[in-house]
Amino acid sequence: ATPWDPNLSGTNVLDLELVSGSVVAGGEFLTVGGRQRRNLARIGDAALTLAAPGAPRPEAGSSLSAVRPDPVRGRARFAFTLARAASVRLDVLDMQGRRVHTLAAPQVREAGEHAVDWAGVALAPGVYVARLSGTAGAVSRRFVVLGQ
Repeated sequence: ATPWDPNLSGTNVLDLELVSGSVVAGGEFLTVGGRQRRNLARIGDAALTLAAPGAPRPEAGSSLSAVRPDPVRGRARFAFTLARAASVRLDVLDMQGRRVHTLAAPQVREAGEHAVDWAGVALAPGVYVARLSGTAGAVSRRFVVLGQ
């Protein structure tokens, strides 16, 4: 992933949305990262990297797939791929970044495809974030819960 320079000329970013596999920022700005992008900017791919500048990035080839189904009603599948064996955890966060559920406790997992099925989703309807994190960084996906 290419690092994004959020150096804005303007007020701020008001919204981030996933559109056709890309992250799109909307807000009150004229430029983003030194490039002219009046109020709307395509940032990168849909696997959001949640890390501070200079923090480790997820290993190339590792990914967190979109939550299925989305929106979620009672059951969900969280799938991810690891480029190599790594210690990872999978959490559900609310939109304030608070952990509301741990789907997979930290443990070393082999390289390859993995899935966690979640039955009886007991969350209030709303937008949540699935976050796969480990020593190499973190990737996240937003998803919607409609209830049971």
